[in-house]
Amino acid sequence: MKKTFLIIAAVLWQLSTAQANDYYVNATTGSNTPGNGTQTKPWKTISYALSQITGTGHRIYVAAGTYDTVMDGVFPEVFPLLLRNGISLIGAKADSTIVDAKKSNSVIRCENITDTTVVIQGLTIRNGNSGLSNGGGIRLISSSPKIQNNIFEGNEGSSGGAIHVNGGSVMIRNNIFRNNNSSDGGGIGFSQGDIQIVQNQFIGNRAAFEGGAIYLSPSGFSKATAKIVENVFISNSVNFNGPSIAIGFFNSQFPPYNRSKPHPQWTLLRESRCPVDQQYFCWRRHWQCNNHQ
Repeated sequence: MKKTFLIIAAVLWQLSTAQANDYYVNATTGSNTPGNGTQTKPWKTISYALSQITGTGHRIYVAAGTYDTVMDGVFPEVFPLLLRNGISLIGAKADSTIVDAKKSNSVIRCENITDTTVVIQGLTIRNGNSGLSNGGGIRLISSSPKIQNNIFEGNEGSSGGAIHVNGGSVMIRNNIFRNNNSSDGGGIGFSQGDIQIVQNQFIGNRAAFEGGAIYLSPSGFSKATAKIVENVFISNSVNFNGPSIAIGFFNSQFPPYNRSKPHPQWTLLRESRCPVDQQYFCWRRHWQCNNHQ
């Protein structure tokens, strides 16, 4: 009997621990006070949820709805959302879970996220504006999350209208980037670390200078690796170089590209579909960079 009681107690403790790792936000039915982040009493805003959660191994489930600087006027979102190490942000579905900064700031900022199980998924990340800084949608600094199954639209930043990566190891998979703008890298800007850009769609993004969709520009003597595979580029534009992708080298340790003997750090545009009018341009290296089918 005592043994049975101990087993039941252990099971109940495990269930309560698992449940404690999951928190819930609902723009319609939630309340920051007296909500407690449970399914029955969800919080109203993502920013409040992030301010209440401590520790790692947590997931915030965001219900369908619009999360912006207005909401009901009582509990508006505060941007940027400061995502911390060990906390994932999971929307109900990208086309119905809208996180809209209304040009007030970047939408999400990630700094020193070393937990590679962290995911950002199932959201529309909209109308971020980082001003003279990078990453209007998501700004990543020494962070290694997975960014998947999202829609990025209407975001603006100096480099990387939708996403900017500065350090860390980032997987960006199966997202839609549309109508984002920047000086360099209308969709994505990259300066150091490791980046994988896989099976995304880039539609109608624009850069004033380089890389309408993607701008890879490792800075200083930083080590960097890039993998861009099975993406689709449609109607991206730029004033100068690279409607789809531009690659600049500023004394970095990116190795020169040799098509006959590709360096392991380079896997660029394999099986990506780039229309003839969406060729990419690479500079500061003397090698041919035309359309790759």
